[in-house]
Amino acid sequence: MKKDYFKYVSASEEDKLWGLYIADAGTSHILPDEPYPDPAHPSSYYFTWEKGRVLHEYQVLYVVRGAGVFESKTGGIKPLPAGSVVWVAPGMWHRYKPVHDKGWDTYWVGFNGDQADNLFQQGFFNPLQPVLQIGHHERLVALFMEIIEAIRDEPSGYQQEASGIVMHMMGFIYSKWKEKGFENGEIQQIVRQAKILFLENLESGLNPHDVAMELGIGYSRFRKLFKEYTGMAPGQYQINLRIQKAKELLMRPSMSIKEIAYSLGFESNHYFTRLFKEKTGVNPKSYRQESAGD
Repeated sequence: MKKDYFKYVSASEEDKLWGLYIADAGTSHILPDEPYPDPAHPSSYYFTWEKGRVLHEYQVLYVVRGAGVFESKTGGIKPLPAGSVVWVAPGMWHRYKPVHDKGWDTYWVGFNGDQADNLFQQGFFNPLQPVLQIGHHERLVALFMEIIEAIRDEPSGYQQEASGIVMHMMGFIYSKWKEKGFENGEIQQIVRQAKILFLENLESGLNPHDVAMELGIGYSRFRKLFKEYTGMAPGQYQINLRIQKAKELLMRPSMSIKEIAYSLGFESNHYFTRLFKEKTGVNPKSYRQESAGD
């Protein structure tokens, strides 16, 4: 039989300055018709379904077996089949529990800090959508287990190690949730084909309108789908590819900066220099000198 494990830890002022720190983490294995939650949790975390609770931290819970139900004031009542991720923010009233005749296995971690605030305040996680259906992922379970192991004996620097894993975990969750929104395959195929066309035609005059035409799709729809999938407009994506290629070419002293600009399809050396500095913080000449160690 699987064993429950949970631990609540404190954070020093130095830990808080790091930007993200762990408050608690654990795993729970509830059999069908078994009472929930475990009364062994601290009073500030324990709750009943009738009253729910409000935490002073962010908490992420992953359902890996069984099923449950979740409710919050912002997100309403949501089912929690296996493969669900639930997140709550400080001050958010919520409650959750396993379905009686199914039970569940879950992992969770609680954390706080400026980095956590930024993730939620910048809208990466929407209060109206506190339940994310991302499916079963062995890697996500492994990350929860790494966090639990990092805090188990509290070695020196464990907060920093565990907080790094949490950031990795949140990035993993976000990426898998984004992927779920494009599961029909058509959009993925369009974007992947477009990326190949951009990459293969860095040195030609091919532009995003040409790519849309090549793919047999109207430009407005192409731009919308590409930006939804990648987070940037196709023209911006193409510029970023060209800047990356320019960095490689600047390592070759045989090519002048002007030759590089025109070889990558930039309309002028001045335009190339301006864009390069916007993207990298230095102009092409300085980048070449710094890369050469001059």
